[in-house]
Amino acid sequence: MQVIKIPVQLKSDNNSPLIQFGLPISLGVLKSLKQLSIELNGVPIEASAQVTSHWNDNSIKSCLVNLYLACSHIDKLEVIIVSYSDLELTPVEDIFALNIGRPAINLQTQNLNFSYDMISSNFELKHINQTTTQLGNFNLKDALGTQLVPSRLNYQIVKKQSLLTLQNSDLEIIIDGEYVDQQKQVPCLFKITFAFYKDGELLNIQLNIHNPKAAEHNMGLWDLGDPN
Repeated sequence: MQVIKIPVQLKSDNNSPLIQFGLPISLGVLKSLKQLSIELNGVPIEASAQVTSHWNDNSIKSCLVNLYLACSHIDKLEVIIVSYSDLELTPVEDIFALNIGRPAINLQTQNLNFSYDMISSNFELKHINQTTTQLGNFNLKDALGTQLVPSRLNYQIVKKQSLLTLQNSDLEIIIDGEYVDQQKQVPCLFKITFAFYKDGELLNIQLNIHNPKAAEHNMGLWDLGDPN
């Protein structure tokens, strides 16, 4: 069996248990994520990966690797790539149930229940093992205190394949749209990413706000801080 081993050096000052890194791969080497695994001291560990680009022969050019390590002071991992011909290809299974309705998104895994209302922007996260519930919302107000209403909503589901088991273990729900006020002024664009990580029972939420109206300056010149 042909095996490629790639050492990965981690930052020693990284205190977060969530580790993410990009992995570039040569042409024709990686045809499936099933060839890929992550090892710590020679032992395979749970991780997930998402393909980010392909070569022109449809082999994988780059991917994003995610892993959750409860222990600290880990500064080195190894990426293992085995030959494609040595694989036994079987379908990848999901370990979560995802229900997409017109007003809401509901996700259930073995550890949590999550729901997000795309009209009110309210979300609820319920941890099954800890019997705790967290509530929140993404409602915004303008400078005058006017409530902005989310509209033109779109969503995208990104599944990340486990590198230890034949499952889609990690998941991202990406919602984008715009907020408008009662005067129908230039809308405020937004994107919310809910990233779920199976083993760490972790939810990462990222909110990006964008004003699409370009700034206007006298004669089209920008102030670059010229001391003269």
